[in-house]
Amino acid sequence: KKVTFLRQAVLELGLTNASVVDKRVEDYRPLTKFQNVVSRAFSDLHDFTALAGHLCDDGGRLLAMKGLHPHDELARLPENWVAEHIFALDVPQLGATRHLVVMHSKSTQVGAW
Repeated sequence: KKVTFLRQAVLELGLTNASVVDKRVEDYRPLTKFQNVVSRAFSDLHDFTALAGHLCDDGGRLLAMKGLHPHDELARLPENWVAEHIFALDVPQLGATRHLVVMHSKSTQVGAW
């Protein structure tokens, strides 16, 4: 259902710089890796790094949308990943707390955020 929705959105919006991939994230091996990989409602931070970390190029970041500040998840990050920034977000008309967690692998050189 998600892939069908995304394909329809790309078509109806006339997006020429977007493509939809119908694969599990852990099985996806793009020819070119990404500077940023964004997740919303996907998994906890540990699983996100394990399943999607290979998609980041050298200096790339994983960005995870979270609700409340994810103290417990941050404590369980794998040794080779670090939370670089945690931004509190104000979502208009939502009235709920949201956070953006920006992570990178300790083995890569990252530029300024």
